[in-house]
Formats: sequence, structure tokens, C-alpha cells
Amino acid sequence: MSWIQSFYKTKNLTNNGLFIIGFSVILLVVGLLIPETPVKGFENQLGHLSGLNLKFNDTPEVSEFIGSIKRNNGYLILGTSESTSITGGNYYTYLNNDKYFGTAKFSVLAGAGRTCGLHLPVLLTHKEEVKNLNVIYFINPVYWRSGLNKITESYWNRYTNYQVINSIDEKDKNQLSWFPLEKYSSKLNVIQKGMQSSEYWLRNLRENYFNNLRYWLSPSKYKEGFNFISKSEQNDYSSFDFTEIKNLDKMDTNFNVLKSFKDKHWFNVIYQDETYRYEELQSFITVCKNLGIHATFVLGPVNNRFIQSYQPQALGSYNQTTNNIRELLISNNVNYVDASDISDELGAFNDHQHHSAYGAYLIYLKIKANFHEEIFASHTN
Repeated sequence: MSWIQSFYKTKNLTNNGLFIIGFSVILLVVGLLIPETPVKGFENQLGHLSGLNLKFNDTPEVSEFIGSIKRNNGYLILGTSESTSITGGNYYTYLNNDKYFGTAKFSVLAGAGRTCGLHLPVLLTHKEEVKNLNVIYFINPVYWRSGLNKITESYWNRYTNYQVINSIDEKDKNQLSWFPLEKYSSKLNVIQKGMQSSEYWLRNLRENYFNNLRYWLSPSKYKEGFNFISKSEQNDYSSFDFTEIKNLDKMDTNFNVLKSFKDKHWFNVIYQDETYRYEELQSFITVCKNLGIHATFVLGPVNNRFIQSYQPQALGSYNQTTNNIRELLISNNVNYVDASDISDELGAFNDHQHHSAYGAYLIYLKIKANFHEEIFASHTN
């Protein structure tokens, strides 16, 4: 009890406070003296990267990821929730296991709401590194529906940081490439911008001890923090039996969804007067061209059978949106794979807006059959 009373005396509190401040300054200075973790340049290709590494544009992690793909003549697949892992395998599972693609592998960055605009900060802050990078972007037309058709602040807060956006070179902030980033930044008030910037700088300060010091103490363990594409048995899939993954016995064939899907009310219509998603896609296309990125776009399917059964008057707007996206891709003269004709395929969906393992297999076949020959030629010779 006497110790506590002594500790809380004004004089002792002052001294303790000064000690804490002084010790913190010493830690900060010492941290700044710790050399940065070098980019090692992995021989094997990384399969994916932590969302936090991307959100805060961590070095060397982002550089290691991009570099590993380029050194292996691989591809980076970008997509939303339809491109995350699913039971039975997604389309990139087949791509990575198909011997037709030789040594070329497919890395993935995907997540709910992770539309193309969210990748712009990393691309624009790694301009030299992403030059000649092979990218496949999966376009899911359901992001044009109400509830998803505008910039969603919660998704942007999840996947990126204001300070990363603010660090982009001023000369890269032209009207077309800057549109989604400016749209998001304008939604943040001064306090939100300050909090995100503080979070960014605190992470950078912590990196000296949690990453850099750890590396120099044990360089041999550096690779353990990364996820590499595992080597697997190569197949040709020429006689692949897709009966098991089609799962028609588990399907509600009227709505073309799994019988276990009970949330049909999640469906929303598309309103043609909202243009944000078109402008976001145009910005991404522009940035890819400006940075010399070899981009291929996959125009994904929508569940036509579900829409026809649940709300048939909405089908026309969904089809019109798919046509509009296709016209945008054509007008920009970009490479694209049209997988929209899978929209009527029975068994191709798990729910109202996500394809199934069978749908993924059909998308894989589309990509394989239509892949841009000039880009792909280097991997088949």
C-alpha cells in the first residue's frame, strides 16, 4: 500500500512519465537504425498475399509478390468473392493444375467487394514493378446491382488506406485513373483521414522491430511468412468427369441454386442510371494501359435462371448491363474472355450471384479456349 502511495506522488508520476517518454524516443531512434528487410527475389511464385500487406502497401512484401509472378512468367488473377476459394476448386485451381499451361502459374488476390478500383493504389505506387505484369481481372456484373453499384466505403476501408492513396505521384492523378480514388477520398472527413494516416505511420514504425529486426536476427526464416503456389500433379482434363461437381441432386433446379441456399431475398435489381462501376472499370483499363500491364478481362456470368424465376422483370436490365460491359471492353480494344453464356447453365451457381465448382470448371474452359495467343505463346513453346 505504501508503495502505491509513493508511486502516485506527483513528483514520482512526473519522473515516471519522463522516463517512459525518454525510453520511447530511444526505441524510436534505435528502430530507425535497423536496416530495412531486403527484397530477396524468390525463385518460386507466391500464390497470394496478406490483405494487410496490400492495404498498407508493405515493403518488401508487395514487391516480393509482384516480382515472383513476373520472374515465373505467371499471371495475377484479381476478382471479388466469386474468385475466392470454393469447395471443389475454383477456375484458377484448374488453370494451375492444367499441364497445357506448362510452368505458368496463377496467383490470386480476391475478396468480397474487392473490385478493380481497389487495386489502383498498389499498381500506381509500384509502376516500374508492374510493367509487363500479366493480369486477369474477373468482372462480376452483379456489382452493378443496387446496393453494390456505388463506391462502398466499408470495402475501401477494409482493403486500402488513405495514406497509401495520398502517396501516389501527383502526375499519375489524371482524371481517368484517379476517379475511384478521388471518389473514396472525398467521402472521408479530416478525422478519418488523420486516423488512417496515423494507423499507416504507426505500422511503419512497428515494422522496424516486428519485421526488420526479426529478419536480421533470423534471415533463414524469412520465407516462412509467405504463401507459395504448391507443386501439384499436372492434368490435361481432356476426359474430366464433372458429374460430381455439378451436384444436380443438391440443386433447386427451378432457381438454379443449392437447396441449402435460403436467402433469395438478397437479390437486388440493376438500375441503368448509376454509372460508377463503368467509370471504375474504365479507370482500371486506363491505368493498365498507361503502366504497360498485360491485362485480360473475364466477363463473368449472372444467374439468369434464378432471375427468371424470382424476378423476371429484372432480367432485361441484367442482360443490358452485361452487353454494356462487353461494349466497354470492345471499345477499349482489350483482351477479354466472354463467359457470360454460362449464365443459363443448370448447376453453374451456388446461389443467386456466385458460380459453383461446376461453373468454375466452365469458366476455366473458357479461359483456356480463348486465352490471348500472343501473351500465352511464351509459355507453350
